[in-house]
Amino acid sequence: MNGFLFINKPQNIPSFDIIRILKQILGRQFKIGFSGTLDPIAEGLIIIGIGKATKLLDYFHLLPKSYIATAKLGFISNTYDSQGEITKVNDISISLQQLQKVFENFKGEQLQIPPKFSAKKINGKRAYKLARDGENFNIPPQKIYIYSLRLLDYLYPEFKFEITVSSGTYIRSIVDDIGKRLTTGAIMTSLVRNRIGNFSIDQAVDLYEIKSKVFLKNYLKSIDSIISSFIPELKIDNEFRLENGLPLKLEHIENKNDIEGDGIYYILKKNGKNRILAIVKAKKNDYNSLVFEYKRIISYDYF
Repeated sequence: MNGFLFINKPQNIPSFDIIRILKQILGRQFKIGFSGTLDPIAEGLIIIGIGKATKLLDYFHLLPKSYIATAKLGFISNTYDSQGEITKVNDISISLQQLQKVFENFKGEQLQIPPKFSAKKINGKRAYKLARDGENFNIPPQKIYIYSLRLLDYLYPEFKFEITVSSGTYIRSIVDDIGKRLTTGAIMTSLVRNRIGNFSIDQAVDLYEIKSKVFLKNYLKSIDSIISSFIPELKIDNEFRLENGLPLKLEHIENKNDIEGDGIYYILKKNGKNRILAIVKAKKNDYNSLVFEYKRIISYDYF
């Protein structure tokens, strides 16, 4: 069994528990992983890889993520959300115009410091474990990108917004930063991931609806259909090179004009059923010509 499963994660369950639940259904011999951790407070779309699909989960990190979040002004929390130790800051009432003005500053590329209560690894240990143990440590800022940020509703002290961001962005950190700029403090009270790239929560199945292996297979999406929906195809003149580990050069590409600089591409195996033979990365070399790195060659049987 190989493929992707779109799960609607319920609130108050860790992402890693989804793997445990699925292994109870499928059997511990199955390799299962996921792309993009969701905090326990969060719910919504999470993409699960089963079997050889787990090798391809990293490619979903290329895709932007969309969320709908609610937050509350006037408070701070050590976890930046309502599940941590909450401290009241003040009762300063913020106008709609003030909130909208702050929102305008949270767009584009910026540096973000992830929460200490997060799954980030610090010297091989999860940050949240270090924080729970009371250890003093710092997490270096990371570059993120906010594609869009839209206020949906506001009635002091609560506001609701929709946001689309690059992978690795912590929405509760954004909420905390909004509170700091307003000098009122702010904590996230709920979070729903409704989209990963072009994949929607409407395509997901509720976790607790999966009762059996047979039921799960009905919702499993093939590797080919998912990967080909967001990674472009390269067409090569001969599959022999890839199947035998020989170099792939620009002269071997039939659709050279479709290559737009550096990027990730898939190559289909056309002998028999159309199946993805390889994922390759095109890179410019010192001579300003394209060379190709094999990310991995995959071979699998349909379940």
